[in-house]
Amino acid sequence: MTVRDVLYECACILGDTSFATDLKLHDELINDETERKYKVMLSSFNAIVNEVAISYLAPTAYKPFDSKTINTNMFEHVVKRIISVTDSNGKNIGYTNNDGVLTMNVAKGKITYEYIPNDFSIDDNFVYEKMKIGKMAFAYGTAFEFCMREGRVDEAVNWESRYRQFTELKTMNGSKKLKAGNKWGL
Repeated sequence: MTVRDVLYECACILGDTSFATDLKLHDELINDETERKYKVMLSSFNAIVNEVAISYLAPTAYKPFDSKTINTNMFEHVVKRIISVTDSNGKNIGYTNNDGVLTMNVAKGKITYEYIPNDFSIDDNFVYEKMKIGKMAFAYGTAFEFCMREGRVDEAVNWESRYRQFTELKTMNGSKKLKAGNKWGL
């Protein structure tokens, strides 16, 4: 699944069938209005991705290491939080984090971390595809953000409500779990 699929779903729920068709058929951006909508919708999507990663659920990545020190600025992504540092056998090891420089007890292993995604383009893979927050949450969130940017405030309130239901966190037994949202017949 790609970002295009999420934007297509967003265009459909907004009732913009001609724009949805342009997205689905991978057509060239035909006119200035279509190009403008595309830019606003993609920017809206990226804003929602950042909000979800910062406030609710960040994607994870892995970084192998072969030195006792590593600078997290050298990672592919912007690190939100270190989840674990393991040796080559998968056993958790001790480490210190001093302003983004990790110092480990061993010289070879793997770092698992949450990250803040870079902005996506339309044909990039949708990193949240197999996570608890899926396509519909992002479609509703993008619709909310898009409507706000377009001055369609009444519609934005509706989409924000649906988006928040999908992403609301529920604390249960000390662990964070996502509250399942209504599917509204979808």
